[in-house]
Amino acid sequence: MTCQMPEGVILGHQKTQSVSIRLRMRLTIPETAVKHEHTVIEAQAVGDATALGGATAGGGSVLVLTGFNMLHALSFWFLVLSCISFLVIAIDLFSHSQKMAVMNFVWPITALYFGPFALWSYFSFGRQSRPEQKSGQHDRPFWQQVWVGATHCGAGCTLGDIIAEWGVFLTAFTLLGSRLWGSYLWDFLLAYLLGIIFQYFSIAPMRNISGWPGIWAAIKADTISLMAFEIGLFAFMAYMHAAFHPSLEPNDPRYWFLMQIGMIIGFFTSLPANWWLIRKGWKEAM
Repeated sequence: MTCQMPEGVILGHQKTQSVSIRLRMRLTIPETAVKHEHTVIEAQAVGDATALGGATAGGGSVLVLTGFNMLHALSFWFLVLSCISFLVIAIDLFSHSQKMAVMNFVWPITALYFGPFALWSYFSFGRQSRPEQKSGQHDRPFWQQVWVGATHCGAGCTLGDIIAEWGVFLTAFTLLGSRLWGSYLWDFLLAYLLGIIFQYFSIAPMRNISGWPGIWAAIKADTISLMAFEIGLFAFMAYMHAAFHPSLEPNDPRYWFLMQIGMIIGFFTSLPANWWLIRKGWKEAM
């Protein structure tokens, strides 16, 4: 027995199916797009979080991503302030030159890692505002003599570290397969070389010596303080290497902001050594 549906009913049924298919398509496409968009956003968040050493799920990724952007902005602006501080001190030194000529280089270099805090040090007790001040600096409180002595050590270390870090980055130099150990090697060698040069041009004029006696006096004055500075810096560099995956590079402002923190730590770890060296008479009070 054959049951045949009227033609109108068949056409109506086909139209209903067509409308249903179109509705399903309209509902499915936005849902797919939303899922895709969510996946892209989540992937970006996880990617940024991975650069900071790991990722969290859901809202944690958003928090890590926000921290990532904040660190980048903070790094950029502190570097800008450091460059401005460098220029302010350098310009002021044209009219207020230091009694010890090498300090005309030390103070601006100090601003490269201490930033605005170097301005406080310089204008509080480093600037030579009166001609009679050039007769001597021993009227400073002892803690200020130690502080200025540490800036002298820190300037040689900082300049050496900046040159070495760019050199290691551009040449892809490694030591024992490690970029970090390669940085340690060249940072120390260049910092030590420049530190001895800076120290020589401090001690030699003050003691009226030259040649090997001046070099030996500079070695005695700078070796211990430089090692104390580098211990603080290298410890923080080890933290940087362990905390950031992949490791930050010198062409990233965050790298230099974190290096500034490491150098400031190195400055404070060198203070006890400078205190002892000045007390012992191996290093001149400045």
